[in-house]
Amino acid sequence: MPAVSTTGFPGASDTGVPAGTALTKVGPGGLTRGPGWVYQPRGWVEVTGSNVTLEGLYIPFNVDITSASNVTVKDDEIYGAGAQWGISLRHDKNVTIEADSIYGPPGCAAQMYEGVSDIYGDSTGTQIIGDDIWNTAGPVSIGNGLIQGNYIHGLTQCGSEHNDGIGVNSGSTSLVIDHNTVLDPLNQTCAICLFSDFGQVQNVTIENNLLAGGDYALYGGLSGNEGASSTPGVRITGNVFSTVYFRGGGTFGPAAHVWAGDVWSGNTWVDGPDAGQAVAR
Repeated sequence: MPAVSTTGFPGASDTGVPAGTALTKVGPGGLTRGPGWVYQPRGWVEVTGSNVTLEGLYIPFNVDITSASNVTVKDDEIYGAGAQWGISLRHDKNVTIEADSIYGPPGCAAQMYEGVSDIYGDSTGTQIIGDDIWNTAGPVSIGNGLIQGNYIHGLTQCGSEHNDGIGVNSGSTSLVIDHNTVLDPLNQTCAICLFSDFGQVQNVTIENNLLAGGDYALYGGLSGNEGASSTPGVRITGNVFSTVYFRGGGTFGPAAHVWAGDVWSGNTWVDGPDAGQAVAR
């Protein structure tokens, strides 16, 4: 697989668990509970309290956060062999996921499906900051909050699943996707996908990201069968698109289904024959 330069953008050296961090194992033979959380013997960590912090842990299970508020998951290594999710959010408020390494095993024998997922699409105030997320079919799936400074790469394809580096499927009311590296080496679906299958996409800012791969590197919210006719409040500015996997950025081009009313400016090619030139919507 071609190497992608992340100079000026998040990469392996400045995301995920900081080098030298000592981690404490969670599960059999290690910690099994803490304030506001407990290890479930069936194979996951359940967080139900508020004002809870999970920090400096090695968690080889799904972390499920349910009906909680003000939860911080920081400096943790979360490994999900065969897990549906690395971190799952259910009806939460103000969850911060910061400087974590979230990944599944390589290949398809025990694929992790999604790295971070807002299961019902109703969590608010979610912040995903400075994480290294790889070896998963869909690294991030949320519709509201902040996604900033993450290194998202190494997507896995094991069947007919969508492969969305950052995916919005249930609509959005306020989402900022800022200064991430999102690399999808596969020929589907996207680095960033805005879809309106279960709600209208609106008030999304996508700025200063490095994007590559997928069918299209970016979907703008009008695609699919949902019939969305507009995506009000969407701003797509200052992003750079790479041709490292496909000559068009994605298999078919850099972007698709971007509403004419969206703000589209300052988006450029970072490499290839048109390096430095503007990317057309």
